Amino acid sequence: MPCKKDGTNTQTRSVPDKWDASNIPSLKDKVAIVTGANSGIGFITAIELARHGADVVLACRNPERSAAAAEAIREEIKADPGHGRIEEITLDTSSQSSVKTFSDEFLKRHQKLDILVNNAGCMGLPYKKSSDGFELMVATNHLGPFTLTASLMDALKRSPSARVVALSSGMHHSAKYTPGQLFMPEDKHSETTVYGNSKLYNLFFAFELGRRLESAGISNITSVACHPGATDSSLLSNAGNQGIFLKRWLYNFMNATLTQSTAMGALPTLYAAVAPDVKNGDFYGPGGIASMRGYPSLQEPAEIARSPEAAADVWATTENILGFKFKIE
Repeated sequence: MPCKKDGTNTQTRSVPDKWDASNIPSLKDKVAIVTGANSGIGFITAIELARHGADVVLACRNPERSAAAAEAIREEIKADPGHGRIEEITLDTSSQSSVKTFSDEFLKRHQKLDILVNNAGCMGLPYKKSSDGFELMVATNHLGPFTLTASLMDALKRSPSARVVALSSGMHHSAKYTPGQLFMPEDKHSETTVYGNSKLYNLFFAFELGRRLESAGISNITSVACHPGATDSSLLSNAGNQGIFLKRWLYNFMNATLTQSTAMGALPTLYAAVAPDVKNGDFYGPGGIASMRGYPSLQEPAEIARSPEAAADVWATTENILGFKFKIE
């Protein structure tokens, strides 16, 4: 199903009622990468992909935590017939050199890539620069996944049916898009706004990638986005201490009444990664109250996220900052 110019699908579709991990089809012979797979949404995503037969590469910043996660996943899936293998390759998405090293190592091991889940991210940080000199949240959440996906395009093309999944957040509604600019000045740094901006950039990237794939006639790669809602791993544990997003009492109340388990929060990601009816430009999130909890549903993001002009601007600005062209041909 093609997308309209603005990236929305041309037909109304819906996610099957109460879709969960038991509905995942066989992923035998598929190769997946899950960034930030040592905890939270990434950890659950890696478990379920491997449980259903995919060989999963855990792409994590900390080798010790990655090794512990790998062992835990192997233990979790060992009784499941036909489960996939678990590998580990170190990846720090805030570092462009780490992304390049990771990609080179992956391509030495694998000819194709079927599922790329760009899950790794950080939030709620005071102003700090990455090793490359970029603001850390934007570097980690946007620049790293952009370069990683570009570096793995040839492997994605070799898959009969590849999926690229961008993890966004409901916080993209708090973003303040400025044409030609990815970073806020240090003296105006806002943890909420910068994080929201990075999550809007994730949507711009996912939808623009889908448009460019279709324009290039590449039909075997699908680019989609999702968000987990409010899970017990998605809000800052020290929100009250730092005054970020929520006061402590409100954080505790919401955590007790509105958040859902990490396993439920991972369902939109899993649906986006494996469901057969997923199309370029789709955006999945929890279907319950305020999209904070519930089973996966097909949703619409903030209106600005569907702007081809804004997405193309962020794409070009990202290329200029990183010094390379992300060619799709």
